[in-house]
Parts: sequence; C-alpha cells; structure tokens
Amino acid sequence: MSSQMLSPQVWFESGYQKLTGVPASEFEFIPGVTFMSTYREVFVVCISYLIVIFGGQLLMRNRKPIEMAFLFRIHNAFLTALSFGLWILLLENTIPLLLNEGPFNAVCSPNSFTQRLELLYYINYLTKFYELFDTCFLVIRKKNLEFLHWYHHSMTALLCFTQLEGRTSVS
Repeated sequence: MSSQMLSPQVWFESGYQKLTGVPASEFEFIPGVTFMSTYREVFVVCISYLIVIFGGQLLMRNRKPIEMAFLFRIHNAFLTALSFGLWILLLENTIPLLLNEGPFNAVCSPNSFTQRLELLYYINYLTKFYELFDTCFLVIRKKNLEFLHWYHHSMTALLCFTQLEGRTSVS
C-alpha cells in the first residue's frame, strides 16, 4: 500500500468529493457567494448566541435543568473527531510549509495561504457555528454562561471569517 493512500489529505479529498459532489481542489472562498461569507451573516450568528444565552436563561429560569447526556456526548464526540481531523490535516499541510519556507515565510508570505489551507480554514470557521449547539446544551442544563462564553464563540467565528476574507496566512 502506498504512503499516499494513507495520507489524511487523500481520505479528506475523497470524502469531500463524495459529500459535496465537487473536488476539494475546486473550493474557493468567495465573499457574498460562499455559504456564511458576509459580515451580515456572521453578525446575525453572533447576535443569535446572545439570544440563545439570555433568552434561554430567561426561559429556563423557573424550570429544572434538562439533562440530555446521550445527545451531548454524541455532539462532543463528533466535535472532537472533527477537530482532531482538522488538526491532522492542518499539520499535514503546514509542517512542510514551515520546513521548506521557514517560520517567517510560513506565517507572513502570501504564498503560504494555499487553496488546501483555505478549505481547511473554512471548515474550521463553519465549526464555530456548529459550536452554538454547545451553548444550547449549556443553557438547557442551566450551566453558568458568562460573557466570556459568548465572546469566545462569537469572536473566534469573526476572527476566522476575517482571516478567510482577507486571505491571512497566519490563520
């Protein structure tokens, strides 16, 4: 079996094409065209976090916490697997860049923002919206949600968006 067959990138590209019907190499983040690619959409989701947190706390104020341990575990297992997969793919794409170009160029050169990395950054960006379910689970379980929770999720999504839009290599 060739080492290329064992490459996470090969598995990812095959899965991506099966899921979307187009090769991963054809992905391009186009502001205003690609799903969730405008400031308006990002801000709507950021405000949605606040509505879920404060509206949910208001609705749950006189209710018992709802334990959804099984669904919460499935959600966390999926998010963990997705994060691990993205991490492996990012390492596979950035380590050669770091070794071949050196630390400065790997971070600062416009050439370090490759099409492959753009797709991985986009998927990472979309996971920030999927993480809204974390907030929903915490609200119905009546866990404390500080401003930091909203700030972390919303600002991370905004940061990922601005890096995609600006094609920032330090993503």
